[in-house]
Amino acid sequence: MVNRLNREDAAFMLALSSQTVIVERGIRGGEPMVATRQGDVILLNLGEQLVVRGQLDLREAVVEELDKGAKKFVIDFSRTGYIDSAGLGVLISISKQVRSEGGELSLTNLNEDLRSLFHLTKLDTLLGIIEPGTDRAGADFPN
Repeated sequence: MVNRLNREDAAFMLALSSQTVIVERGIRGGEPMVATRQGDVILLNLGEQLVVRGQLDLREAVVEELDKGAKKFVIDFSRTGYIDSAGLGVLISISKQVRSEGGELSLTNLNEDLRSLFHLTKLDTLLGIIEPGTDRAGADFPN
């Protein structure tokens, strides 16, 4: 059986080829989360969902990079369509942890449903949201 990449997967892999891959973690029961370093920014590209079974992987990746001195984090939601309450909780928790270390956490590539969720819960005021294609966090990253 031949495993073919669809257009989105191919674009994602091409974007990764120009970055330093730090870690690829199999989110428990789902797509892998890929962490890459772009200059001094850690880009965390999540899988299809940020739910209870995957939130530990995200937390561990951020803590590992904080321990190595990283200060700027961007979480890319371009492949993510759903976040449950545990996913929201881990975003709040790591945001607080990153800020307590003098760092910055931003989110990018939110679809309309996720954008609405962050607005309705007022988390868009706590978590920085970067519009696709902008460079607010200090590094170029894929749209």
